[in-house]
Amino acid sequence: MVTCSFGKNPYTTRCFNWISGGLFDEYVFIKQGSNWIKFESYKEGDGGKIQESGALKRKEFSENIINCIYKRMTGRFPAANTQFTSHKCIINIVS
Repeated sequence: MVTCSFGKNPYTTRCFNWISGGLFDEYVFIKQGSNWIKFESYKEGDGGKIQESGALKRKEFSENIINCIYKRMTGRFPAANTQFTSHKCIINIVS
């Protein structure tokens, strides 16, 4: 299940968070007009690379400890020992 909340700026950004079973590259798909745009969740080695598509773009993350946006976190659920990945993606919704 994906949750959506305000991002770092409630007027211009939205934050998407989700957890998936296993270790996978995963994306948020947003419909703009009649097209679907995909944005990958933040990951190690990303370097804050911005993904853009028209007016929508994924926000850079900061390595600054105060403003840090976590990259993918992985672990195991204790009871079943199932691997999981926690994803986050912040998208600027205003050009």
